[in-house]
Amino acid sequence: MLDLIDHLNRSGKTIILVTHGDEVASRAHRVIHMKDGLIDREVVNRAAPVSA
Repeated sequence: MLDLIDHLNRSGKTIILVTHGDEVASRAHRVIHMKDGLIDREVVNRAAPVSA
């Protein structure tokens, strides 16, 4: 399932995925951590792909 999500994202689709799994989140370009309904911090894992 995660490979399909990666494929869709590489094809230009924006994906918003909610998870508690650090391994899943590590695949994302950006991870926004929330605490008590508020943004706690943001982590950029890698630059977003450039569309051709």
